[in-house]
Amino acid sequence: MKRFRFNRELLNFSEERRSLAGWVGKFFKYLFASIIAALLYLTLFSLLFDSNKAAMLREESKMLKSEFGSLQQRMELLEGNISYLKERDRELYRLIFNAEPPATYETVSSEEYYYQMDTADFEQNVENISKVIENLSLQAAQISELLGGIEVQLRKIGKSATNLPSIVPLEGFMTDQTGASFGNKINPFYKTVRKHGGIDLLAQTGTFVLASADGTVSEVMRKDRVLGNYIVIDHHNGYKTKYCYLGEILVPKGRVVKQGGVIAKVGLSGMSFAPHLHYEVHFLEEEIDPMNFFFADLAPEVIRDMMVTSINTGQSLD
Repeated sequence: MKRFRFNRELLNFSEERRSLAGWVGKFFKYLFASIIAALLYLTLFSLLFDSNKAAMLREESKMLKSEFGSLQQRMELLEGNISYLKERDRELYRLIFNAEPPATYETVSSEEYYYQMDTADFEQNVENISKVIENLSLQAAQISELLGGIEVQLRKIGKSATNLPSIVPLEGFMTDQTGASFGNKINPFYKTVRKHGGIDLLAQTGTFVLASADGTVSEVMRKDRVLGNYIVIDHHNGYKTKYCYLGEILVPKGRVVKQGGVIAKVGLSGMSFAPHLHYEVHFLEEEIDPMNFFFADLAPEVIRDMMVTSINTGQSLD
């Protein structure tokens, strides 16, 4: 559109022509106004409406929160199952081997993954929990495999608790009858330290000796120079028990005996320093501590007193 200017001297209108600087100034004025308007529109739009990216980020955050909660529940469930399996594993180990199990598995603590929970992002939290669950699942598989092996051993041991040598093989046993324990002890004749392969149970001559588990008398020896009169019972599950320095033997070789049945009497035969029963437990031909087997027959406080007495008895009677 053309613009005109009134000339007061000539009293007429003349067409006004813009210079280059005028056109440039007008262009930048409109450009600046357009930018300001665009910024205002964009600000208003962002306040009233969410962008697609923001909506997607919120949905992802909700999904991660939900997954995080689910993983937490799974982790707590697995930790509970692991604790139960470990305790069952220990009980079975004690039942079979009559000793405390080795510390095979380290306790997994999830505390290190959560101490920065408030500041860590959800993706990192989910990744950390997934690692914990994977570790717990691996431990569960390992423990299940170990339990399977223990169950196989239990089947070999026998269906009844009486298949295990789990009672004190002496009639009327009292705590103060405890002698030297399994391990290195001073021999009463040679006064040197030697391995003591069983436990000494003090008793008067003629006291009844009992079979500590069901089995078959596999060996009967009379007048052995060292062990005197002794009996070996095979329990048909890898376990054998040995009763030494006996007086009268009341069962022949091949006799089937029951747990608690009378098999002999205490005596003073062989190289025995005083009347007592020297009692041994063997598993797969290896000597093991008989004290570990008395937990099925005696109260814990009695076992404690026996262990204190036996360990502090430095000299055996044979």
